[in-house]
Amino acid sequence: MCSVGAAGVAMGMGGMFAKQEQISAENTMQTEELTQKIALNKIKAQEAINAGQIAENAKRAETRKVLGAQSAAMASSGLQTGTGTFERIKENTAQTGELDARTIQKNAMTQAWGYEAENVMMQNKINSLNRAANAKQWGAALSGAGTLIGGFGG
Repeated sequence: MCSVGAAGVAMGMGGMFAKQEQISAENTMQTEELTQKIALNKIKAQEAINAGQIAENAKRAETRKVLGAQSAAMASSGLQTGTGTFERIKENTAQTGELDARTIQKNAMTQAWGYEAENVMMQNKINSLNRAANAKQWGAALSGAGTLIGGFGG
């Protein structure tokens, strides 16, 4: 009778360990996937910043080109280019170009921030998954302990 009870306990303990391994494997798979996504998002965030800087610099270069063309057109008219309406046109062009460049910069930073915010959420999910897996493993261990205790009672 005792050997039958011991065999049942051994099987119960084996099942407990298998359940704990399954919980651990599932948790590892989920957390590794999220960790990879976090790493990818870090790259995407840096790429967004880099692309934004390139576009921002290109916009400033384009604005300088437009200002040069405006100056040349104004000078060819034979009128004084550094005063009055001509000067205001160039100032407006420069201000609009700078505003566009700063908008490009802000958009790139907003995009990068979005990736970073998503990373925070994924890291929180990893933490939750780890806590849940730990709780499930404790549950499996307690269930196994109950089986062990019940096996000796019979």
